[in-house]
Amino acid sequence: YLVLNLNVTWRDGPALVHQLRAVQAELIDSKRPVPFDLRGVSATLRYRPADLHFPGPWYLENASCNVILGRNIHATEDDMPNVQVHLQGHHLAQGFTPAWARVCHFLDRLGATLHAIHVSRVDVSIDLLDVPVREVLAPFLAGQFVTRARGRVEGLPGHHTGFTVGSRPQRLH
Repeated sequence: YLVLNLNVTWRDGPALVHQLRAVQAELIDSKRPVPFDLRGVSATLRYRPADLHFPGPWYLENASCNVILGRNIHATEDDMPNVQVHLQGHHLAQGFTPAWARVCHFLDRLGATLHAIHVSRVDVSIDLLDVPVREVLAPFLAGQFVTRARGRVEGLPGHHTGFTVGSRPQRLH
């Protein structure tokens, strides 16, 4: 999972806001995510009740990324970040470079000019499919992991870990 905060300016911010408000009006009526095509890109506008009565932030999802467009549509390149990009595991499955290229294409089609990138969150958890538990357990029991969580680990007194395997009630921490 990767979250990036971006400083962007918009080539035609007022027109983008006008188009997003039109989709937002449909969203208010349906109270469900609204798929739409905007400037040649397909996306879905997410329903957020707290944000329906004023423009932005807009929560857009498409196959390449999830994007939050901030309210500051008239930002300059020196202002605070006004776009947040969320890349989940399925977005990053073929690596960062192709995922980032898709994000840049998406933002470019919306009319964004990128000025700065700020890494906000990196979560390096991965899903391991068809990996025997003993292969995952061996490095864990040997203490070969990076700690970051607040909880205690059974079998490792006084240790903390962000390492988890499985789901409740069989979860291994």
